[in-house]
Amino acid sequence: MASRTPPIISTPSPLAGLAGVGPAVITKLQRLGIEKVADLFEHAPRRYEDWTVIRLIKSLQIGEAGVVIEARITKISTGRSPRRRMHLTSIELEDSTGRLLATWFNQPFLANVFRVGETRFFRGTVGFDRHQGLKQFTNPMHEPRAAILAIYPETAGLSSKQFRYLLLKNWPLAQHLADPLPPVIVNDHHLLARLEAFKLLHTPRTVSDINQARRRFAFEELFWFALRNEQLKVALRHDQASYLAVGEQNLIDFAKLLPFTLTAGQRRAAWQIIQDLGKDQPMNRLLNGDVGTGKTVVATFASYVAAQAGYQTIWLAPTEILAEQHYKTLKKLLTPFHIPVYLYTSSHRLDNSEFRIKNSVLIGTHAILNKHDLLGYLGLVIIDEQHRFGVVQRTLLREKRSVGGHVRVPHFLSMTATPIPRTLALALYGDLDLSVLDEYPSGRKTIKTRLVAPADRQKAYQFMRAQVKAGRQVFIVCPLIDETESETVGTLFANGQSKSVTSVAKELATTVFSDLRLGVLHGRLKPKEKQQVMEAFTKHQLDILVATAVIEVGIDVANATVMLIEGAERFGLAQLHQLRGRVGRGAHQSFCFLFTDTWSEIVRLRLQTIENNFDGFALAEADLALRGPGEFLGTTQSGFPAFKMASLMDYPLIKETREAAGRALSQGLLSLDDLATHQPPAAQLE
Repeated sequence: MASRTPPIISTPSPLAGLAGVGPAVITKLQRLGIEKVADLFEHAPRRYEDWTVIRLIKSLQIGEAGVVIEARITKISTGRSPRRRMHLTSIELEDSTGRLLATWFNQPFLANVFRVGETRFFRGTVGFDRHQGLKQFTNPMHEPRAAILAIYPETAGLSSKQFRYLLLKNWPLAQHLADPLPPVIVNDHHLLARLEAFKLLHTPRTVSDINQARRRFAFEELFWFALRNEQLKVALRHDQASYLAVGEQNLIDFAKLLPFTLTAGQRRAAWQIIQDLGKDQPMNRLLNGDVGTGKTVVATFASYVAAQAGYQTIWLAPTEILAEQHYKTLKKLLTPFHIPVYLYTSSHRLDNSEFRIKNSVLIGTHAILNKHDLLGYLGLVIIDEQHRFGVVQRTLLREKRSVGGHVRVPHFLSMTATPIPRTLALALYGDLDLSVLDEYPSGRKTIKTRLVAPADRQKAYQFMRAQVKAGRQVFIVCPLIDETESETVGTLFANGQSKSVTSVAKELATTVFSDLRLGVLHGRLKPKEKQQVMEAFTKHQLDILVATAVIEVGIDVANATVMLIEGAERFGLAQLHQLRGRVGRGAHQSFCFLFTDTWSEIVRLRLQTIENNFDGFALAEADLALRGPGEFLGTTQSGFPAFKMASLMDYPLIKETREAAGRALSQGLLSLDDLATHQPPAAQLE
C-alpha cells in the first residue's frame, strides 16, 4: 500500500470558522450547496469574464457590449435624476485618447469608493450622453486590476464579486486541504496539484490556466466514478455464478425454429452472451441496440440457454405494457421447447410454487422484487430499459442466494432500446461488457418522416384518414396527459394551448375523426384499463390510439403505419426516434409526422435533423450534445452522476480515468478508507 500524507482537514470544517462569514452568509452559502471549507474552493465558476483586453476610449463604438477600458477618474459628482428622482453617481474618465462618462443609478456609496486621480478598469455597454456630448457607460462594472474574473453560480445576497472576496480572505485554508488522488496518479497523468488547480480555477491568468484546472477536477470526478465501476467488476470476479451451457445442436435447433433469420449483429451478440453464460463468473453485459434491431430475440436466446441448463430467468420490464408484450413474444418463441413462461405484475399474480419452477421464464414489473426471495433456481436476470430502474432495485435481483445447495449470483443482462452513445455507455455502465446491435433485419422499410407546417395540418389528417380507410391504424402521441400538467412539464405553445392527450382526443373525436374509433392511453389509467385499451388496439378494434410517450417502448402493432407526434419540440431527438420506431413493424410502408406550433427557426432546424436520419446512435449523439446527459436519460434517474466539471461527452478523459482507476485498485494505491471518503456523485444520490 502506497503511503500518503494524512489530510490536515480530515472532517468537514464548519463554515462559522471562515473569515468574513457570519450566520447570514452561512445561510446563503448553504443555498449554494456549500457546507464545509472544501466546498468553498470546489464551488466552480460557471463562466469567466476577460478584463485583460483593454480598449481605448476613442475606438469604442456606440452599442458595443462588454468592452473594457483603463481610465483615470477626473471628476466625481452626485445628484438626482430630473424625472424619476433616482440618485445618480457620475464620474468622468479619461485615457490618452479621449473622455467617457460613467453613471450609476441608486448607488450613492460609490462616491466614497472612487477617488479623483486614481486609475481603474471599467466594463460596460457603450452609450452616448447627449447633454455632455460624451460616450457613456451606464451601471458599468469596475475592478482595481485587469484580470480574467470568475463568475459563479449565485444566490440572492451573494454575488460573484462577494464570493471572490470570501475566497481571497480564506485562501490560506486551501493549502490544508488534502489531495485525494494518489501522487503517482497525479504525476503520471500530468495533473496539476490540487492547490495549484484551485488557484488557476479561481484566479486564472490565461484560458490555458482554466483548461488545466478544469481538466484536473474533471479527472478527479470521473476517476472516483470509474473506481466504483471497477470495484463492481472486481467484486463480480470473486463471485460465482451457475454454468448455463447447452450443446451446439440445441442452439442450431432453436435458431431454425425462429420465424425469421437472425442478422449478423444478432448472431454476434447472442454468441457473446452464450459464451458468458458458459462460465462460472457472473455475466454483466449491456445489450445496446437501435429501435427494431432485435434485442428481444437475442435475450430470448439467453433465456433458452438458461432453461435448457435447468435454471430460471427473470425478465424485469419498467411498465406492464412492456412486460405483457415480452410475455406474448417469449411464450410464442419458447412454448415449442416446453419452456414455461409466466407473467407477474400488479394485475397478474402467480402462486408461490410457480416461482420455483427450475427451467421457467418469469416476466414482470418491479412488483416481482417483492418475491425475489422465492426465486430458488435463478440463473439469469434480464432487465429491459435498465436506466429506468434504480441501482437499489437492480441490486435486489443480483444478491447471492443458494442455488442447488451452492451460493451463487445470477448472470445479468441489461437491455436498452435507447441507443446510448459510446461515451455515455462507457461512463455510466463501465462495469458492464457491451454488445451493440446496429443492423436492421432485411426487408424492413424506412419510415418516411416529415416535419409538418401548421398550415398543412389538415392535409396530414386527410392522409391519416386514407390510411385508416386502407385498413391501417394510427398512433397520435402528445407530451401531456391533460392541461393541468402544462405548468410543471414545460413551456406552453406559442398560442397558449398545451397539446394534451385529453384535449387532442376530445377535439379529434368530435370533429375531423368523429366517424372513426379512437382510444386513449396514458400513465394515469389503471393497469386493467391500459391492458384493455392495448388489446383493443392490437385486435384492430380501434383505428387511432391517442397516447403519451408511455408507448415509447414495448408496443408492437404491425398494422400501425402512422405515428403523429404533437408538440414534437418537447421531445428529445432520441425519444422521437424511439416513438417513430413504434410503426414500420409490418409489411406496409409507414410514416411519421412531427407537429409543432412553435414554428421558430431553431425548432425547425432541430426537428429537421430527424427527417432523413435513421441512425439511432447518431441521433443519440446529437441529442446528448443538445440536451446533456441528464435530460437524455431523464432527470429522475437514480444513481445518475451529478458532475460539477466533468463532461460525459469527453471520451478520451473517460477512457483515461477508467485506466487510472483500474491501476489504482490493482496496485493498491488506495485504501478502503479512501474509497469510503470519496464516494462518486452517483453513489451519493442513492
